[in-house]
Amino acid sequence: MKLPLDLHEYLGGPNLIPTTPHPITGEKVPLILGHEFSGVVEEVGQGVDDMKTGDRVIVQPIIYDGTCGACKEGLINCCYSGGFVGISGTIFRRQRDHLLQTNSQQ
Repeated sequence: MKLPLDLHEYLGGPNLIPTTPHPITGEKVPLILGHEFSGVVEEVGQGVDDMKTGDRVIVQPIIYDGTCGACKEGLINCCYSGGFVGISGTIFRRQRDHLLQTNSQQ
């Protein structure tokens, strides 16, 4: 039986979870696991015009620095210092635009 990555980390890790500070997030074990999640927007704040109540949203779990050669080529999944939400730490507000995909943007 093949176990999900998060379960491998929980039962036998840390394997991919950083034991020293991650180069982007600065986080290390212990971390809250889980990198595949979604939701429905319940409410939006004033000035938010790119999503609305009821939109379905998902996370883009790749954490990237935006400065390395791979990122500059648009290959954020190949970031030299990259990681994943829930495996390498948490997300940054400055990456918000890259982390949400709404129904209206599909």
